[in-house]
Amino acid sequence: MKAFDTTMTPAPENRVDLRIRANQRLAKLMRLQNDGVGWCGWDFDRTLVTYTGWKGPGHVGETIEPSLSALIQHLEAGDRVKIFTARIHPVLTVSLSSELTVVSGTSNGDFLAGREAFLAVQRWCIENLGHVLEITCVKDKACTVLYDDIAIQIIPNTGRRADGLPLSGPARPGVSDGT
Repeated sequence: MKAFDTTMTPAPENRVDLRIRANQRLAKLMRLQNDGVGWCGWDFDRTLVTYTGWKGPGHVGETIEPSLSALIQHLEAGDRVKIFTARIHPVLTVSLSSELTVVSGTSNGDFLAGREAFLAVQRWCIENLGHVLEITCVKDKACTVLYDDIAIQIIPNTGRRADGLPLSGPARPGVSDGT
């Protein structure tokens, strides 16, 4: 898949086609995903799409095909899947019914940037999956697994890293840019 930028407005017929495709798959997705079920999260930048530095909230890198294939396998198995990304902050969560949860006291400019980032991720979902997924930057107790490029796995209840390396140490270089 090619990189795209949501600041470019698609032709009206393309927007209609995207909505039709999304609505057709949304009914099926909503049957698969209900609020009482755990979910697996997929980080967006550097896990589902390439990231080579911040180019604005509407810019999305190229799709990483092996990650997309694995995400699709989760959907086909009936798993509840969410896109888990910091890029939508201060918009915390967007449900399948398009309800937004936003940090209180958010400035209009920050909200608009978060909304633009959300629309970019939503468009990626439609173009690559044919429907939207829930999008969040919040891990809650229903989260069962996260696919992420920067997380370090800890053995539950031990305080030890699963890879055997020491728990303390410097942050990874080049990963502190907030996405």
